Amino acid sequence: MVLYSPDMITTKDGKLQITIINEIIHESNYTSGMLQSWNKICFQGVILEVSASLPGDGKTQGFWPAIWTLSNLSRAAMIDGVWPYNYDECDVGITPINPYIRKGRGVPEIDLLETIDDDGQNCISQSTYFAPFNANRTIIKDLIYINNPNVTSFNTYVGGVVVVPG
Repeated sequence: MVLYSPDMITTKDGKLQITIINEIIHESNYTSGMLQSWNKICFQGVILEVSASLPGDGKTQGFWPAIWTLSNLSRAAMIDGVWPYNYDECDVGITPINPYIRKGRGVPEIDLLETIDDDGQNCISQSTYFAPFNANRTIIKDLIYINNPNVTSFNTYVGGVVVVPG
């Protein structure tokens, strides 16, 4: 478990610095910071560019550096029962009789970059999570645009256990 403290987020020479310490405080093994822009910015049809230098070598247990966004409808570390969903009432939300079919109901997450060491190989991934899906928990591919199919492809994985041979 991680304890988040605003003291762990600072800037130096115009650069953001996030510190993590291995110290037991309030039953947490680690203390670090969480940078949030909750209710501060709204992305609508924008291009998001990030320049980052990731710390460490990726071989440290529990180390999983990432750069990601989370919808304004939820808050990081406080998403029990809503991610990637957020409903005002208990209905499927995709039926023809739904009175709010154009209402934004999901809590999407966009992972711009996640990296982890996999047996000495540094692996980087990008992904997105959003809801609601249709009633079968599948996404309609015709509604998704891939800007450059030479470097990005649609992945049909929708959850569960992936077994890699070897």
